[in-house]
Amino acid sequence: MESPVELSIGRETWNEWHLLNLSGKFVVKSFNSVRSVFEELELLQNPNVAVDLSKVSQIDSSALTIILNLQKRLKA
Repeated sequence: MESPVELSIGRETWNEWHLLNLSGKFVVKSFNSVRSVFEELELLQNPNVAVDLSKVSQIDSSALTIILNLQKRLKA
């Protein structure tokens, strides 16, 4: 049996920046954990967003695609 995918999400604001601090495994199975945070950011007008991946122990190509898609939506 596979162990649950754990991803911790910290969120803070600095000046006009929204900082997302991710730690743990960021894989496609953990997308539901970040979905609500990403949706909140999309509602803001022209948000500046930084994603800190320095404490991510594992990331897959689907998770990278999720971040790139968020970037495209925020710039639209």
